[in-house]
Amino acid sequence: MTYPQFTTRCRLDTYKPGEWVLCNDLKFLTPGGTTVTVPRGFITDLASIPRLVQLLPGFDVNGASRKPAVLHDYLYCVQLYTRSICDELFYHALLAEGVQPLTARLFYRGVRIGGWMYYDKRSEGLDVNYDFVPADYNWGDTAP
Repeated sequence: MTYPQFTTRCRLDTYKPGEWVLCNDLKFLTPGGTTVTVPRGFITDLASIPRLVQLLPGFDVNGASRKPAVLHDYLYCVQLYTRSICDELFYHALLAEGVQPLTARLFYRGVRIGGWMYYDKRSEGLDVNYDFVPADYNWGDTAP
């Protein structure tokens, strides 16, 4: 088993209210040794954490869950893996980013309970290009 870890930074820019665009490729090394790359231009809403839960320690959408949330959104979007595997990778990514094991378990339980809605919606053949900025997107000062 490989030690799971992110091998790149996660630079995000505001896309529109509640959504961010990934300004660089985000790479995650899975426990199995495979690298998953979230490509630059992917649009994410980060972790969908209920507002009340965000008040608890460890559940800040801009905290240690940020990279794992981008990865999880992408995995659900492109569906390279089953939902169960996507959720397990999310859990490993949370631990890799230093999220406390109990908190990571609660995040994991949350996606296991409620994630089916988004995953199933993506399974209906929606155009994944919707989840990426258009080719004419103005990168401003975030250009590579």
